[in-house]
Amino acid sequence: MGILGALAASNGTNFAGLLDGQSSYKNFDRHQNSPDAQLMSQKIRICGLLDSSGSPSEMALSALQLVQQGFCTLKVKVARRVSPVEDAAVLLAIRKAVGPKVHLRADANQRWTLAQALEFASAVQGCGLQYLEEPVKNRYDLVKFCKETGLPVAVDESIDKNVEDLHEYFSDLRLAAVVIKPSSVGGFERAAMIVKWAQRNGMLAIISSAFESSVGLAIYAQFSMFVDAQHMKSISMTDNYKSSTWSNVIISPVAHGLGTYMWLQDDVVLENRFSVQRRENGVEVSMEDCERVIQNLVFNRETVDVHSNNVVSLHSGTHLVNSAASEFRFHVMDTHTTSETDSKLPVLVFLHGFLGNCRDWMPIMQALSVSHRCISVDLPGHGKTCLERERISNGALITADPFSMESIANAINTLLSKLTAKKVILVGYSMGARLALYMALRSNQKVCAAVIISGSPGLERQSDRRVRAIQDSALAVILQEAGLQSFVDDWYQKPMWKSLRSHPQFVSLKASRTQHVDVKSLAKILCSMSLGRQPSLWKDLADPPVPLLFVAGKNDEKFVGLAHKMYNTIDSQKLRKSATLEEVCSECACLRLEQQPKYYQIESGLSCHDTQKGSVESEETRRFLLEEALVLQSDKFAKRECKNCKFVNLLRLDKTGHSVHVENPCLLINGISKFVTQFMQTSKQEPKG
Repeated sequence: MGILGALAASNGTNFAGLLDGQSSYKNFDRHQNSPDAQLMSQKIRICGLLDSSGSPSEMALSALQLVQQGFCTLKVKVARRVSPVEDAAVLLAIRKAVGPKVHLRADANQRWTLAQALEFASAVQGCGLQYLEEPVKNRYDLVKFCKETGLPVAVDESIDKNVEDLHEYFSDLRLAAVVIKPSSVGGFERAAMIVKWAQRNGMLAIISSAFESSVGLAIYAQFSMFVDAQHMKSISMTDNYKSSTWSNVIISPVAHGLGTYMWLQDDVVLENRFSVQRRENGVEVSMEDCERVIQNLVFNRETVDVHSNNVVSLHSGTHLVNSAASEFRFHVMDTHTTSETDSKLPVLVFLHGFLGNCRDWMPIMQALSVSHRCISVDLPGHGKTCLERERISNGALITADPFSMESIANAINTLLSKLTAKKVILVGYSMGARLALYMALRSNQKVCAAVIISGSPGLERQSDRRVRAIQDSALAVILQEAGLQSFVDDWYQKPMWKSLRSHPQFVSLKASRTQHVDVKSLAKILCSMSLGRQPSLWKDLADPPVPLLFVAGKNDEKFVGLAHKMYNTIDSQKLRKSATLEEVCSECACLRLEQQPKYYQIESGLSCHDTQKGSVESEETRRFLLEEALVLQSDKFAKRECKNCKFVNLLRLDKTGHSVHVENPCLLINGISKFVTQFMQTSKQEPKG
C-alpha cells in the first residue's frame, strides 16, 4: 500500500487520484455545484468504534465521550454477551445517551443463530440503527432475517466469500450497506469492483480497516475518498438509489470504518502519523495529512526491525552424506546465521521439482528469512549435487537403489541431522512435493510438518504404475541419448507448462534447467522416483502424523483435483460423523463452483470443501483463525482437524498453473507464513529434533 502511495506521489497525484485517473483532486473548484462535490472537500468522515465490554450505562458513557470528541457515527460490536437481549439493552442505552442524530451501527460478525438474531431485532426496535452488520452465518438465514425483521442489514464477511458472484449470491437480499476490507477481498482493484457493484445497486459502500499502521490507514483514507467520489457520481447517473428501502441512508454522508487507529498503542511511523480533525459534521481525515504520511515516511526503528542482513544473506555449501545405499555430496543454500535470534526460528527446508535446483526458491527464502531459517537442497542429479559412489558389499553393489524414494528420503534425513538439531517443515514442489509427502508420512524422523505444492501421493492402481514406470524409463533413455538441452526443449512443450511459458522469466528459467553437473544421476532419479515406482501413499493419508498444507495453482486442473482428493482423504470417516470438524474461514473471498462435490474457490488463494448448502464450521476454530489472521490476501485456509496431526489445510492460488512458486510467489509466501504460524500456535512450542 505504501508503494502505491509513493508511486502516486511521484506522478504528482495521490492514491485517490491514481484510481480515478485524475492528476490530482486538489485542482477541483470546491464551490462547483456538481456530482464531484465530494471530491472537492479533500476530507472523508470516519466512524467511532466501541468495544462490547461494559454494562449498558458504561457503554453509554463511552459512546457519549466519542460523540463529544466529534464522532457522528458509532459502531458497536454485539453478539459477545450471553443473550441478544443484553446487546439490545446496550444499544438502547447508547441511543438514549447520544440522541437521535448520531448514526448507530451494530456488528455481530456472524455469531448469532437465526433465532438469536431475530430476538435481538425484536428487542432493538425503536433504536434507529443505521444497519446491523452480518447477524447470521449463512445466506439462507440472512434472507429470512431480512424478510422477517425489515431491519437494515450490511454484509462484510459474506462479501469476502462471494467476490466473483455478487449479483447472483445477493440477488434476493435488500442490503443497506457493504463493508469492504481491501486486504480481505484481494486488493484495491477488486475492492473497487465491489464498490461499483454496491453503488450501482443503491447500497452504501463503506471502506473498513483491520489493525493498520499509519501508512495503511493513509492509503485506505485516500481509497475512501475515491469511493465517495464514485458514490456522488452514481447518484447523478442512476435512479436505483431512489427505489432503495434505505435511500435516506444512501444519500447521507458516508462515515468509513477507519477508527482502529484509536486502539493502537504504537506505530511503524515515527513522524507525520495518521491523524483526524474534529469538525462540525463529524470527525474527518484530511487528504493533505494522508499525503504527508506517505511523502514524508520515516520508520520508527523502535517498532520496526528490518532484518536487512538476514533477508538477503544466503550461504552456499556442500555436505557429504553417507547412507546405506550411496554417498551423495549435497549442495545446499541456507539463511542460517550464528545469532541467538536466528537459532530460535522455525526451520523451512525447500525441495525443488524435476530439472529444478535450490536457487528456484531464492525469492521465497529471502522473503521468509525474516522469521524463518530457510534451507534449500539440490536433490541428487540436480544442480551441483552429485553421487560420489554407490555402496559395495562383498565385492558387489548393494541391491538397494540409491535413487529410490526411500533411499533419497533417508539421505535427506541424514543431511538434515547435519544441518539442524530441530525438526523441520518441508516445502516441496512437484517431484520435491512427492518426496516431502513421503517423508511426512513414512520417514518423518526430522519432519514436523509439510507443504505439498503441486504434488501427488502416487498412483493407486498397479496397472497405472506399470505404464508410468515404462514411460519414465523411456524418458530417462531419451535424456541420456539426446542430451540435456534437447530434452529440456521437449519437456517444456508439455501442456502442463502452458502458463509458465508466458512468464516473463521463462527463458532464463529454462536455461537454468540445463546447468546440472551429473546428468547420469538426473536420468536415474527420473526413472527411480517415477510415479510408477514410488509407493502409493493414499492409505497413509487417512490419518497423517504431521500437519500438512496442500497447494495447487487454480489453472492446473489436474493437481487442483489431486489436492482436493488428498484433502478429502484425511480422516474422512470421522469427518462424516462429525461435520463440525471441517471449517470454512469466514474472511475468504469465494466463488461457488457447480460441480459435485461442491467447493468454494478463493480467487485470492483458497479452496474450501462444503458438505451442505451453507458453511459448516467449528465455531472455536473459526474464531481462532479470525483472531489470529494476518491481513494478507492469501491468508485463509480450509482447515480439517485430524486425530494425530491436529490439522490439514488446502490452498488454491489464483492466476497460477503448475509452477506455483514461480508464477505467484507472493501468495505462496503468505500461505506458507500463515501455515507455519498456525502450526507453531497449535504445537505451542518450536519444532525440535
